[in-house]
Amino acid sequence: MKNIFLSSIILFLMTGCYGNDNKSYHFEWATVNSRLIETELLNIAKKQHPYPVDIDVDLNQLRIDSRNLSNQISSFTKMERNKCLPKKAPSRDKTSSRTRYPNPYNNECYNKINSDPLMLEMREKKEKLNTISRLRSNHDRKVREASKKSASILIGQYSKNKFEIVINDNKRNILYNRKGLSIDITDAILNQVRESEPTIAIQ
Repeated sequence: MKNIFLSSIILFLMTGCYGNDNKSYHFEWATVNSRLIETELLNIAKKQHPYPVDIDVDLNQLRIDSRNLSNQISSFTKMERNKCLPKKAPSRDKTSSRTRYPNPYNNECYNKINSDPLMLEMREKKEKLNTISRLRSNHDRKVREASKKSASILIGQYSKNKFEIVINDNKRNILYNRKGLSIDITDAILNQVRESEPTIAIQ
């Protein structure tokens, strides 16, 4: 559907037709691959806005530590649960003919596990790791959004007073291009970005 829509626009611009009056109009239009520009700006934004010191940690190590703590908490819970569960054999339910087992989720047992100092310490560490991960994700999202917004602004500034329309796409979707009718302005904007390295503000 996207390709059909884009092709329709391109053919319309090439034929220069407007309505049914058969008049010919000349449109100056261009294509741009905004994703490449956003990527370039993203690299600049990452340099301008590094992670704050308290969350500037090795991501792989963060994931390993978080996974290890989760495993430790799970193992500790299972071990302590086995200690405090009632030592009763399963019994037969006379009314339903089903085997009934001691409830492993009784409050007394789990209150004891959850209040254990070691469990409290592990959960506190896990929460700190979760907080770091969440703050890093929020930082990454803000940097990406700022880069995308900056790309849109730069494309608009470059194209102003030059083109009537700029199509956000790449060359693979251009079915036909008569020489001189359209140009790809991606490289020109990329060169401008690399030369000026604009300041990217994040919110």
